[in-house]
Amino acid sequence: MDYKRTFYAGSNIADEVAWTSQNSGKVLPSALKRPNAWGLYDMSGNVRKWIDADICVGGSAKSDIREVSVMGISNECSPKRGLKPGVRLVRP
Repeated sequence: MDYKRTFYAGSNIADEVAWTSQNSGKVLPSALKRPNAWGLYDMSGNVRKWIDADICVGGSAKSDIREVSVMGISNECSPKRGLKPGVRLVRP
């Protein structure tokens, strides 16, 4: 596996791994872009990943390209705010 550090999950080029407001503006089916080194798709862009209370990571298809990096954390993710974060289920 290639574990090199990348700015987006799986690439330094957002368009290779992420759906953003610049290239789609809407949620699309998973796995249409390249996966990251662990074989996970859409870890940057497409849908926000809800990780704790009001915290999300990865941005969404409506996010600007700057918001979908692996370092992008949002504290405005609560469903109470009308946002619809995604939930990723991982099989061990």
